[in-house]
Amino acid sequence: RDASEAAVSWFDPVDGSTVAAEVEVDGTVLRATPPGPNAGGDRDWVLVVRFDGGGDPPAATAAVRLEGADRIATAVEVSRWGLDRADVAVIGSAEDFPDALVSAPLAVDVGATLLLTTRDRLPAATGAELDRLGVRRVLLVGGTAVIGPAVVEALQARGIQVDRIDGPDRIATSVEVARAIDPSPDLVVLAGGSAFPDALSGGGLAARLGVPLLLTDRDVVDDDLADLVGDAEVLVVGGTAVVADSVVEALGDQGATVTRLAGSGRYDTSVRVLAELTGRRGAPATMWMATGADFPDGLVAAPGAVREGGMVLLTDGRSTTVPVPVAEALDDSGLCTEDLRLVGGQAVLSSGHEAALAQLLAC
Repeated sequence: RDASEAAVSWFDPVDGSTVAAEVEVDGTVLRATPPGPNAGGDRDWVLVVRFDGGGDPPAATAAVRLEGADRIATAVEVSRWGLDRADVAVIGSAEDFPDALVSAPLAVDVGATLLLTTRDRLPAATGAELDRLGVRRVLLVGGTAVIGPAVVEALQARGIQVDRIDGPDRIATSVEVARAIDPSPDLVVLAGGSAFPDALSGGGLAARLGVPLLLTDRDVVDDDLADLVGDAEVLVVGGTAVVADSVVEALGDQGATVTRLAGSGRYDTSVRVLAELTGRRGAPATMWMATGADFPDGLVAAPGAVREGGMVLLTDGRSTTVPVPVAEALDDSGLCTEDLRLVGGQAVLSSGHEAALAQLLAC
């Protein structure tokens, strides 16, 4: 930008006052020297550069960040957001994505919180949250290869009934979870079982629509999956690299109505999913932002988002800029910064990225 068009001031973080800035301008380069000590006698100032006609900066409103020391603790923080009691909890793997991803729609369906565990030990944070909520029954999603017997024993030692939902592989497990939600669904969401990003977006969509998320091989349709789908409506999340046209055609041949939701990448696909949800349920009341680089935060965000009529949207949280399709969706959302939920710590959603998101939603 032409720096001569900027309105420049110094903001004092001690008392909130604003001081005019004396600047040197050379094309797009702007130089300014802080005006001595601030109200606290220190040298800390914030340089405010505006291209909208100047004036006082708008009153800042903060996004809500839900974070813990790790993915398991972050799941607990999401659980604590607006949830004071739950008789049932769904527990998924913090280490292996396929079984965990289908857990979010199940948690919403049974009115449960969604928490995470390691394979061989029930984390202390997860156990404490179960106690806080008064959970009496736990649904474990996945076989003993992802959630071992020691976790079951630890839960039973707390007096909690434990039921496991699993199958011989990730696709079979997704079918079993889907049957637990609705043995004869009219609508399902389908994603590839070999990569997490599109399935992560699909899980948030399924949770909000109250329908199952199914996983599939890229090229062929599992027989049990086909039997469950029947002639239902199918929303396929992801491009042909994860769910081939042969899968779409096979489901169509058996009478299913199939719609593919796919963009140019994981973030564009996440936006396409948001648009589908908006068309079916109206605009979300809040936006839950999670990294598209890993699965746990976006997974546990889905039940929290559903509790307040929100939706999960994926973003590249390590950048100081927002992916273009995500930025456009936020800009068109009509939401404000206080409607923003950031799931995860600075390692996955940096302060720079938070600032970029907040700027898009400034009201």
